[in-house]
Amino acid sequence: MNAVMDRQDALDDFVERFVLFQWVLDLPNIEAEYIRRQAEIDAAFLASFDEACRQAVRHQQEGRKGEAAYLYISLLRTQVMEWKAGYRIEVYDGNWFMDREDCSTIWEADFIFQPLFDRMEGLKEQLGQYARKVTVMDIEQLMQLELVSYHAWAVELLKEMVPRLLPSSEWYNRMERSHAFKILAGEYRDACELVYDAQGADEA
Repeated sequence: MNAVMDRQDALDDFVERFVLFQWVLDLPNIEAEYIRRQAEIDAAFLASFDEACRQAVRHQQEGRKGEAAYLYISLLRTQVMEWKAGYRIEVYDGNWFMDREDCSTIWEADFIFQPLFDRMEGLKEQLGQYARKVTVMDIEQLMQLELVSYHAWAVELLKEMVPRLLPSSEWYNRMERSHAFKILAGEYRDACELVYDAQGADEA
């Protein structure tokens, strides 16, 4: 590397050589891992999903929660910073975020994000050639940018997986739900995408 390269040039060079478009190489491996472990992964997701619904049913029976209107599946960036891949599953009634009765669990999606964690960890070995102009903190910030692509893959998986698994969820089927009940996936209390719409399913 050019010794007179300033910090921004060094970071740009680092990203171009070791980061840019590398996520594309991980996706086939993630897909293959899901196919290989589908029964295990589906069961783990269903267990977390069912537990959030069970909590909602308990609150409904106690008269502290209305009909479920929304179920959110949200990526927790705080967990990513700890090199974990947690999605929060939580149920809200019609009061939405004003619903104070917590009904939530965590779904661990390491099979999606582990390739990213491994790749980011491996980048630390490249720092020596950048004379401290690129740091571990830079790698952590790059991970926050890179995870968007992995999260997008996770959301597409949820769009396929959730409707398929709903009939197997005991507590989902016992939970009182609004006729307009929706399941959404995204980042925590941020932009999200529709995964399941009860109205659309009824019309189908």
